Order: sequence, then structure tokens, then C-alpha cells
Amino acid sequence: LAPFPSTMVLILAALAASAVLQAPLAGAFHVGRSSAMAVGRASSAAAGRLPLTQLSAENDNVTSSDRGDESSTETKEKETYDTRVMEMFLNQKYPAFMQLLSNQQIWEELRTGDGGYTIFAPNDKAFDALGEDKIRQLNDPRNVETTEKIGRYHAIAAPVTSQQIFDSNTGGVKTLGGEVPIGKTKSGGFLGGLLGGTEDGGVTVNGAKILESFEVTNCIVHEVDGLISPQLLWRYMDQLRIPGT
Repeated sequence: LAPFPSTMVLILAALAASAVLQAPLAGAFHVGRSSAMAVGRASSAAAGRLPLTQLSAENDNVTSSDRGDESSTETKEKETYDTRVMEMFLNQKYPAFMQLLSNQQIWEELRTGDGGYTIFAPNDKAFDALGEDKIRQLNDPRNVETTEKIGRYHAIAAPVTSQQIFDSNTGGVKTLGGEVPIGKTKSGGFLGGLLGGTEDGGVTVNGAKILESFEVTNCIVHEVDGLISPQLLWRYMDQLRIPGT
């Protein structure tokens, strides 16, 4: 029985030595891992980069922020207005005037008007009053550019009622072609109300009186007794005409 205890002593001594050796190794491994993490953060910071876990979080923030920007900047598609009914109406009621609106670019701008659009349509009497020479100029293909400019002055890319024009204090209305003056008609007095007279509720646009108004598919047509485009545009007629033709 005597050898047994000495054998046990040797075994216990060996186990104790092994435990002593393993304890520093485990501690060194744990400390070494922490040091590697610290070095990783330091080197990433020095290189202007973030550690992987922080970079992932940062990417998540950027993605959600980008999505937020996209949703906030996403705009509703602008409403368009069908002009076919309007074109049919004008062709039937104001055929002479429709020649001024032959440029499809005008209709494209009106289709995307701000809540609709407005047309100032001179009646047939207004075109008859122009005389044969001006009618010929309007129909001459060589004057198409000037004719289209005249047409643009008869359209507004927003619905405007005669009452709004009457109540306006701006002194003018902006058409596709540019701004034209507005006024109020008078009755009584002298020289057609130029001297004396009182306002009778009528409205003029560059001297042309609004006679009647129509609502066509949420858009407005004002019948006028004359062209509202500037007289200056007539000077550009026949610029490409060869003398004698």
C-alpha cells in the first residue's frame, strides 16, 4: 500500500503544475484579443474609417436617411388636361382663330397648366376687321413664326375668369406670349368712355373687350372682339418675302 500514496502525490503534483501553466495562457489570450480590438479601432480611426460594427450602423443610417430624402423629394406627377374637347369647341365656334393655334407646342404648355388654362378667342368679326392684307399675312407660311407668336398671346396656362381680371389691380395679365394690359370698360361720357363715363363691369385685354365667357372641361374661353397681341408684331410680317412676290 505504501507506493500508492506516492503515486497519487506525483499525479496531483503534475495536475497542479499543468493548472499553473494554463492560467497565464488563458489570460494572455483574452488580453491579446482586447489589444487586437483596440489596435483595430486605432488603425481604423487613423485611416479615417470606422470599425465594422459602427460602419454597418452608419450605413443603416445613411440608407434610411437616403430613403427619407427620396420620399420627401418625390413629387406628385403634374396633372395634365385633355385639350381635345377644347380644340373641337374652338374649331366649331372660332375656326378663323384656330389657325393662330396651329403650333402644337402651345397645346403642350396648356395641357400642363396650373389648374387648367384660359383662351382668349377673337370672334369672326374681329378677323374680318383686320382686312384682307393682314389675313393674307396670317395665312402666309413664310409668316408662320410671327403668327405663332400672335397666337401665344391668346392663351394663359391657368384658368382666369373675367371677374378675376376685373378685380385685378396689377394692370396686366401674363399670357404664354408675354404680358398684356387689362382695363375696364365705361359707358356714357365722350369718345367711348375715354372722357367721363362710368365703369359698366366690362373688361378689356389689350383693348379687346371680353364679350362672353365659356367653361370647357374646367378651362375657360373668353370671346373677345379683337386680337390681344401687341400691334408691334405686325411689323415682323413679310420679313422673308421677296419684294414683288
